[in-house]
Amino acid sequence: MKRLKHEHGFALVGVLLVIVLVTTIGLALMPLANNSLKSSQMNEEHQSAFYIAEAGMNMKMAEIEEQIYGVYEDTSSELDFYNKLASELVITDYRYDEFEKVKNVKPFALIDVKKVEGTKNQFEIISTGHSNKQSRTISLSFSADWEEKFKKIPYELPDLAVFVKNNLELDNNATIKGNVGTLKSVEQSIYLGNNAKITGNKVEKEKESFPELPEFPVYPDDFPKEPNIVVKKNNKEKYEINYSQLISEIHLSNNSTLTFDVGKSDKEIVVNQLHVGNNGKIHVKGKGKLTIYIKDEMSFDNNSALNDNGELNDLNVFYQGNNRVEFSNNVIINGSLYAKSANIILSNNGGIYGNIFTGGAHVTFENNSLNNSQLILAPNAQVTLSNNSKVKGRVFAKNTILGNNSSIIFDTPLVIDGPISAENLGASDREDSLVETGATPTVKKTPVREVEK
Repeated sequence: MKRLKHEHGFALVGVLLVIVLVTTIGLALMPLANNSLKSSQMNEEHQSAFYIAEAGMNMKMAEIEEQIYGVYEDTSSELDFYNKLASELVITDYRYDEFEKVKNVKPFALIDVKKVEGTKNQFEIISTGHSNKQSRTISLSFSADWEEKFKKIPYELPDLAVFVKNNLELDNNATIKGNVGTLKSVEQSIYLGNNAKITGNKVEKEKESFPELPEFPVYPDDFPKEPNIVVKKNNKEKYEINYSQLISEIHLSNNSTLTFDVGKSDKEIVVNQLHVGNNGKIHVKGKGKLTIYIKDEMSFDNNSALNDNGELNDLNVFYQGNNRVEFSNNVIINGSLYAKSANIILSNNGGIYGNIFTGGAHVTFENNSLNNSQLILAPNAQVTLSNNSKVKGRVFAKNTILGNNSSIIFDTPLVIDGPISAENLGASDREDSLVETGATPTVKKTPVREVEK
């Protein structure tokens, strides 16, 4: 076989071509490899930032739980507890950097703790982890609930239709169906007119057995302020209460309806003035209970109603003003009322179907007013029933007068728990009225979620 001349030269060229091809491919792949390496490093730093944020949050949450227990130990009331929590827990740009350096750069987490607006006990932690040039942010919400440190020894209502500190007077044809009690001697304190009668026993009781009014609450002042609610004549409006709030005025014109939807949890409203016009209705809807704190004025015109289609236990009204409160001409309140110092008048089929507590000097039932199954506690007042008025429940007062054809019929109150009920009563000058519960505050946390920034 003949060999071609310069055959060795062709082999050299082939080798060179292969080298060039391999080099070209290598150079082309180098940026890809470099980018892949950088991407891998970025992913690693990105994940590291999340772990740093999480570690910072866990550290801070553990510290917060200790703070909550410390605040609980240092406070004696629910209000002080929540106020102190708000002042001690809220922080901004707290830096946590207990981490090893990575490529000569020390990772760190910046943490904020803020109070959720419109709440008294809910907070949010926001933690941002920083690893080199990467950062990630996570969030967690938590709540701290006050638990009562002490509980009252349960106060048992005496089986009395009427219990007075001083005097009980029944005028012509007045009737009390049930037992009556007085802190003075029966002979000196009970007077019966023509055809007046008491069907039960007349007993003299010890001073210590007369119940005290529960402490009137301090109105919340840190709720968010919302616009006035004004419902025009013949209109119907629905108002969703998503959080407790301050409202300067609620005004319903004649024949209007306002429905408060409290949702699934209890809500509170602080109101300066509440007025409901003729035939006006305020309904309460939802699974939660509504507490209304009224500062200055409350008035209900003819045939108006508050919670007339709701449950008795779902509504509590506190009135701080001094003006007389009057419920007349078919006005219906389906809930309980605590007036700090105001006098109360119910007349012409006006009625409150829950409990009535007052520190005022007079509670008057006139002209066919009818009040069913309630506890009337007025230790500083004269309670007067006249002109066919009736009370079904129990009346505890300084003095009680039943006028012509009026009656009090002993019955158990329908509202037996809550802030305006026998559950919240104590007896005056009573020793050892409180016992420790051994409770601790309740802390609840939501799952961690990532926040886009």
